[in-house]
Amino acid sequence: MNGHPQELLLSLGGNEQNTEKCFRDSLQMLSTRFGNPVLLSSIYETQPWGFQASTTPFLNQLVTFHTEEEIESILEFTQAVEKMNGRKLKSSQGQYSNRTLDIDILCYGTQEVMTENLVVPHKFMHERNFILVPLKEILPNFIHPTLKKTLKELLLSTQDNLTVSLYKTTT
Repeated sequence: MNGHPQELLLSLGGNEQNTEKCFRDSLQMLSTRFGNPVLLSSIYETQPWGFQASTTPFLNQLVTFHTEEEIESILEFTQAVEKMNGRKLKSSQGQYSNRTLDIDILCYGTQEVMTENLVVPHKFMHERNFILVPLKEILPNFIHPTLKKTLKELLLSTQDNLTVSLYKTTT
């Protein structure tokens, strides 16, 4: 990095037993690495995006940190946190499944990253209400780094019909 902290925007999601505990545990691990969260959304509930779940609805939460770490190092750490919280398989090639914990890197400042393992900004974030609704709570003036659209424009243009409901506010 260039020695200047960047805003790291992460999403947490899951729909298996103990999802709230996984969120708490993962936030503690992330905070140990990146410092206290700058912003933390409430927890929201939604139906699965892209597949039919055989268990409970998904819970989703967004968090931001300021960090100077390299993006690949952040990815390795978030994947390790997922595994420590019981994650077994990553979604690939449009195949989604139930999971204990999924951590996605949504944005890292205004950086654009495209590698075999990572695309930042997240290539689907603007299409998913379970990202856009909590984003409206914590970053209402968000502008997508590559699409250059405001959050309001993204919400108006999304094709996602899934309802996102407030599950629990954070303190």
